[in-house]
Amino acid sequence: GHRLAGRLNVPWVADFALPWSDAYWLTDRPRVIQWLDQRVEGFIVRSAERITVAYPELARRASARYGQASESKIAVIPTGFDEDLLAQERSTPATKFTVVYPGNHFCEIGRAGEYFLKAIDEWLDLEPSLEDKIECIFIGKRDDELLLQRAGMRHSQVIRMEGMVSHRACIQTVLSSSLCIVNTVGNRIPAKVYECMAAGKWILALTNPATDLAAIVRHYSKGMVVSARNISAIRQALQDIWRRCHSGTVEAMGTDASLDRYSARY
Repeated sequence: GHRLAGRLNVPWVADFALPWSDAYWLTDRPRVIQWLDQRVEGFIVRSAERITVAYPELARRASARYGQASESKIAVIPTGFDEDLLAQERSTPATKFTVVYPGNHFCEIGRAGEYFLKAIDEWLDLEPSLEDKIECIFIGKRDDELLLQRAGMRHSQVIRMEGMVSHRACIQTVLSSSLCIVNTVGNRIPAKVYECMAAGKWILALTNPATDLAAIVRHYSKGMVVSARNISAIRQALQDIWRRCHSGTVEAMGTDASLDRYSARY
C-alpha cells in the first residue's frame, strides 16, 4: 500500500477492522512474530495518510501507542449494516420465542458465556411450562466449550447449534427471531449488533456497563444491558422480554434516528 501510493501519487488509507499487534487471540505467538507485528503496525500508522478503524477502542489504543500525531488522522467507521440487504430478505415468523446469538466463540475466555446458559436453566426451572415454547440458536464457528457447557445443562434441548452459515441465512434467522444476544471481549464492538438493531429486534447485551457496546445498546429503544456474569439479572431480562413479546400488544418501534449513523449509505 505504501509503495503503490508513492508510485501513483495517491493517498493511502489503511483500515484496521480488528486489533493487530495487541490482539488477545494472538498472545501465544512467538516473540519474533509479535515484534514483527508491532514494527509493521507502527510503520503503517505513521506512514498512512489516514487510518480507519471499526470501533473506538482501536482508535484509543493506536493513539496511546503512537502518539497525538496519529490521533488526528484516525477515523472510526463502524461495521454498520446494509439496509438494502435487510430490506430484500423476508422473514418467516418463528413459532417459538426465539433467542439468537449470531457470533463466534460464545464461551471463550473473557465472554463468560456459560452464565447465560445457567440463566436459561434457572429460568426454565422456575417456569417449566416454557420449555416447549422457547429456543436459543447459536450461529457461528464450532465452539467445543459451548458444546461441553450445553451437555451439562438441565434444559439442553432448548439450545440449537447452527454452526457456520451464510451471511444471508444469518440475517434471515435474525429477522425471524424475538431477541438477539450480543457480548464481547474487553471493549470490542461485535459487528452483528448493528444488524440486530436495524432488524428492530430486542437486544440483550451481556457486557460490562462501562463498555462502548453498552453505550450503543442503551441508546437503542429495544436494548437491555446486563453484566455477562450476573445470572439472576440475565434471567430477569429474558423473562421481561418474553412477557413484553407475549403481552398481546404490538410494540411499534418506529424509525430510530440513532441508527442512521450505522447505515452503509451513511
